[in-house]
Amino acid sequence: MAPLGGNYLTEQGRKNLPNYKYSGSDNSLIYKHILTPMNNYLIDFFPLWMAPNLITLIGLLITFASYSLTAFYMPQLEGEAPVWVYAWCAAGLFVYQTLDNLDGKQARRTGTSSPLGLLFDHGCDALNCTVSTFTFVSILQMGMTWKSFAMWACATTTFVFNTWEEYYTSDLYLPIINGPTEGLLFGVLCISVTGVYGADMWTQPAPFFPDTLKVHDLVLLLTVGLTVTTTVTHTVKVFSTLHSGQNHSPDPPSFLRALLLLLPYLVLVAFAFVWSQYSAIDILANHGRMFFWTFGLFAAIYLTKLMISHLCAQSFQPYSSRTTILLTLSLLGVASSLPACEFVPQHPWFGELGVLRTMFFISLVSYLHLAVGLIQEVTDTLNINCLTIPYPPKMG
Repeated sequence: MAPLGGNYLTEQGRKNLPNYKYSGSDNSLIYKHILTPMNNYLIDFFPLWMAPNLITLIGLLITFASYSLTAFYMPQLEGEAPVWVYAWCAAGLFVYQTLDNLDGKQARRTGTSSPLGLLFDHGCDALNCTVSTFTFVSILQMGMTWKSFAMWACATTTFVFNTWEEYYTSDLYLPIINGPTEGLLFGVLCISVTGVYGADMWTQPAPFFPDTLKVHDLVLLLTVGLTVTTTVTHTVKVFSTLHSGQNHSPDPPSFLRALLLLLPYLVLVAFAFVWSQYSAIDILANHGRMFFWTFGLFAAIYLTKLMISHLCAQSFQPYSSRTTILLTLSLLGVASSLPACEFVPQHPWFGELGVLRTMFFISLVSYLHLAVGLIQEVTDTLNINCLTIPYPPKMG
């Protein structure tokens, strides 16, 4: 049983979990011909006593270090930083990508592959959507604006639709150009170039559109375009899967029901965007990090629950009481920012700021409860540890 009385696995889910078999492919040419040979070489430097999940966790902690540095030097997601900060952030993002690829190899090498590893990997990636977006938009000088929000929404939405497709197809398919490979390498390139030419390069007039766009707007347009293309592709794949009788989820083959599973996430993101743009207290400029973390934690919770439902072949239930509370509070935040509600007192514990603080508290406690409780449930079900493995390895 999970701590604090929470149970995230159904009885049938506990029975299904040990039988899960991973199916996936990364069709990136860079991944196949450059990163894979490099990682095959690097994996031999890792000791056999080192748990795969520990490798994943180290990668996440490195991205948090980058986040901390940019938060110190660029608290409002813009400004200059010492050259060594850009060097650290670029190297850190590349190391994160590398460790994210090595954890699976370590699991196979030590004979400790399990559904927990996939869940832990996806859980860290879900959290990293917010962490690394903060770092990236700081480098790009986007500031506490709608542009930064759009970059965050693109990162999380792409991950949500990818996991949603996997829930129905039971296959993690990454196309020839994808976020975990080319996307992260593009981020490494952008950060490295910034270290050489300075952060001001991103706020210069854009080529071909000098009167209307800045250089970082081109990155935003590229990101939005790829996100739209990716989400449409995932939606078509889910539709064809359900209508061809190849549904691998425990749900009925209803495309309408599949779309309804996305509704809480999409509605909350829409509410967040409207709130950020019409806030009476300019909530992004004054409380931007709390704002982004509130909705980033919700996205991480949503993604983790969707992933565990896939692993356990149990029906995904996104309409929990906490989700309902967050949706209601975000709607209240939107409402309190409208001109018709100017009479609402903007006190630190009332009005918009009070709503945001309440939402942040709920999101943070919910995420911690989910992370600790779910890891305990899965490790108890599989009779394994999270951050340690048997040594010498028990090779089958």
